Amino acid sequence: MNDFDAHIFRVLNTAMSGHAVLLVMTILSVIGSGWSMIAIAPLFAAARTRRFAAFLVTVLSSTALAVFIGKQIVGRTRPYIALGIQAHVASAPTDFSFPSGHAAGSFAFATFVGLVLLRGGRAPVDVTTGKTRVYRMLGAAALFATATGVALSRVALGVHFPGDIAAGALLGMLLGATGATYYLRQPGATPVTD
Repeated sequence: MNDFDAHIFRVLNTAMSGHAVLLVMTILSVIGSGWSMIAIAPLFAAARTRRFAAFLVTVLSSTALAVFIGKQIVGRTRPYIALGIQAHVASAPTDFSFPSGHAAGSFAFATFVGLVLLRGGRAPVDVTTGKTRVYRMLGAAALFATATGVALSRVALGVHFPGDIAAGALLGMLLGATGATYYLRQPGATPVTD
């Protein structure tokens, strides 16, 4: 841990310490947890979305593996332990903190789905109106805003330093973009939505 990262952690953690903010951050943290992958399961039911779901699960699984390896290599202590502060989670994680798995997974999801949406998806509007691109961009922006919220939630809850979430976000974007590139290049790449 370096002093700059600890200083930024303290500033952000203190700024996001209100009860209402912590409630929102807790919800965002749950959204970014690995358990949210269960929501992908229905995509395997329809033949039209099965390939998309398989690529998405591959991206998220690869991200989880990369995070696990990174944590073992770096071995960084979590901020609530290193700084002796209270973690605002029911069950504070005790494994290593770098990189953030929540940030990596959220940004991998946002990047993969966002790129597929922007480059290969169809929107439920008339293409000739010009609104299709706007809806796709708004959808992608919402995904990245949510991923950013998930990442920041981990600092607010006291379980990650800013460097952890930055590294996780970069890792997730790299793996999400790689997955989207292969998904969109492969023959049979089908749109996500009608």
